[in-house]
Amino acid sequence: MILIVAHPFVFCYALNFPGSLILILLSFLMLAIYVKLARTFVVQSFCVFWGMIVFFSFLNVYHSDLCSISNVVQVLIVFLICTVITNCIGERAFCKQYVYLLTIIVFLGFIGWLSVLMFNYPPLFNYTAQDGRPVAAFLFTVCNTYIPPVPHPIIRYSGIFDEPGTLAFFSMIALCINKLMVNNKTCEVVLLILPIMTFSLAHILTLLLFYLFFYITSIQRLLVFASVVSGLIFLIISQKDISPYNRIYELSLHRLEQDDERGFQGNNRSESTSNAYKLFIENKLLGVGVQYEEEHHGISTNPFTILALYGIVGYLIVQIFFWRILIKSFVSKWKFLNWNCIKCLVILFVNFQQRPFTTNVFTMFSVLLLLSVVETQLNMNYKRNVSLYDRNLL
Repeated sequence: MILIVAHPFVFCYALNFPGSLILILLSFLMLAIYVKLARTFVVQSFCVFWGMIVFFSFLNVYHSDLCSISNVVQVLIVFLICTVITNCIGERAFCKQYVYLLTIIVFLGFIGWLSVLMFNYPPLFNYTAQDGRPVAAFLFTVCNTYIPPVPHPIIRYSGIFDEPGTLAFFSMIALCINKLMVNNKTCEVVLLILPIMTFSLAHILTLLLFYLFFYITSIQRLLVFASVVSGLIFLIISQKDISPYNRIYELSLHRLEQDDERGFQGNNRSESTSNAYKLFIENKLLGVGVQYEEEHHGISTNPFTILALYGIVGYLIVQIFFWRILIKSFVSKWKFLNWNCIKCLVILFVNFQQRPFTTNVFTMFSVLLLLSVVETQLNMNYKRNVSLYDRNLL
């Protein structure tokens, strides 16, 4: 409940209840569980968490920015969640539930997408999203992009997340966790195929990277993969002037076409990226702070978001878990690397560029969960190979 009660899930907006207040109340309940049951924690992670808390507290004073207090609260909540899971549930058991949850959300969202396409029924109700955009709620999914019926409507489905790109982002995290630890083939197929219907350009490009990393293991498979992709591209282009199939072209390849203002049609963050870069230039070291950004600019989520808000120092600290695991994997275990882990780190870093993970509890937790899985697998691979190496010496 703590993870799904607030942003990026839609319940607090669609049902109009105070998600942040409920989140804090539930966190106090979890704190009681932590005090009673979770008496141990990983020292390194503890130090990193509290280093982030100290940094955000410092920014609160430096920028005279009360908005930084929310970051302190979020980090505390994520620390509590991670500690309770470690002590009371177990990483592997929770990872299974996380992958199952995302699989169900993706599958039901796809059913909602398919039902709109087939039966052309009106939205069940409408509401206003956090950013002010109108959102329509259909069966098992919400949608902020609705293309009218000609003769059938097409939506970009979001499941119970705030937008299609968010659903795609978390489906990729779940896909990586499943690949490294859970290894459920049914979940993998669902998470590989169905999120494509979100028509998220960033997700499709990341998905191609996932295919190349984990499925292209020979020249023959590479040729088959290239042939399939080329065939799909040719099929979509050939239908671009034929209604109603031209809408598939508009949602996919058309978004890669050149645009004088945005660079390409699918770049819906050009303005926010430009604003974020200008703010970063104003204060490269420690950024301008969350409150200043909210009062003067809209920077959304883009590669310069963290740099604009917290500067270079903040960029390193906010993503310190990622850098710590990446450095640790190469420096201390380079002889026994688990390359699947490195591939997932690369995919995660690519996703970082479009969705920095400082915005809410669920995003920060999901990224840290994947990083924890990566570290666990690296440690297991290291111990296994060292043990094998020692036996060979004997």
